[in-house]
Amino acid sequence: MEAHTDLLAGLLRLHEQAPFNDITVVVITTSEPPSEVVTHGVPTIYFRPYTQDEVTAILQGKQFVEEAKLSDGRAENYLEFWNQFAKMVVDLFFSYTGSDVSTLLDIALKSWPKFIAPVVEGKYPATDFLRVYRDLKDVIFTDEVLTNSAIKDFSVDNNDNDDNDIARQYQGSDLPVHSKFLLIASYLASFIDPKNDLHYFSKLKAVRGNLLRKNSKVKKLLTVAKEDIDTRLLQPNFFELERLYAIVSVIYRNESKLLNKFNDKPQFIEDLSEREIHRRETEHAMFTLSRNVDLNSQLATHF
Repeated sequence: MEAHTDLLAGLLRLHEQAPFNDITVVVITTSEPPSEVVTHGVPTIYFRPYTQDEVTAILQGKQFVEEAKLSDGRAENYLEFWNQFAKMVVDLFFSYTGSDVSTLLDIALKSWPKFIAPVVEGKYPATDFLRVYRDLKDVIFTDEVLTNSAIKDFSVDNNDNDDNDIARQYQGSDLPVHSKFLLIASYLASFIDPKNDLHYFSKLKAVRGNLLRKNSKVKKLLTVAKEDIDTRLLQPNFFELERLYAIVSVIYRNESKLLNKFNDKPQFIEDLSEREIHRRETEHAMFTLSRNVDLNSQLATHF
C-alpha cells in the first residue's frame, strides 16, 4: 500500500467530514501498526502467526477432511490416516511456508490422492502409515510440490464434444502473454543483482565475456554468495520501475515473433550501441581483398 501515511491520516479525520458519527473503519495490515494509528489511541488487535501445532490442528479439522473426500462410508477408517498425513505435510514444509495455511492445504490436497491410492487399492493397510510414507516420499514429495502449490490447475471435463476439445487446446492459458512477461521480469528484477544485468540481458558479446571471466574467479573459502542460497529462502528485493521496464523490453525483444522475424537486420535492434556493433560485424564479414576492389576505399569505409 503506497502513501499509507496520508491514507490513514484521512481515515482518522473521516468522522469530521461525514454527516454522521456512527462510522467505523477497519484496516488490516500484515506488518507492525503504523505510528499514526498508535499515537492516536486507535484500538488495535494483534493476531499472532499460527504455531506449527496450531497449523497441524487446522489441517486435521473436519472441514478439510471433507475436502479431502473422506466423507463417504470409509471416512472412519481413513480419518486417522489423514491426521497422520496432515501432520507429516506440516512437518515437511512448515520451514518453507510458515503459518500459511492455504499453501499447506493446497500441498496436502494435491498429494493426498497419490498417497492414499495404495491404501484404497489394498496394497497397504490404513494402519501402516510409515510404510506408505517410506515407499512414496521420493515420488510424491519433491520440489515441484512446493513450487507448484500456488498454481491453479485449469482442468477440463473429459466429455467427448467439440467444445471441450477446443477448450483442452487452451488449457492453462490463465494469463495473457504480456502479463506473464511482467511477472517474469518482476521476479528477475527482484532476485538478480543489478550489477549483473549486463551479463544476463545484454546482447554485447564483449560485455558478457568480460563479466563471465570476472565471475569465474575462485571464491573465498567459507563464504556463501547470494546465488548459492535457495531462492525459496530469500525475501524479494525492491527494484526500480525503470529496471523492470528494461527487463521486460529484453524479454519482449527475444520472445516477440514480430521482432525476431527480421532480427538479422540492424534496424530492428533498438539499442544504438548494439546497432553500431552489428554494422561493424557485418562490414568485417564483407571485407575482402580482390583485384577489382580499391583497398584504400575499403579501409576508409571500414574505419
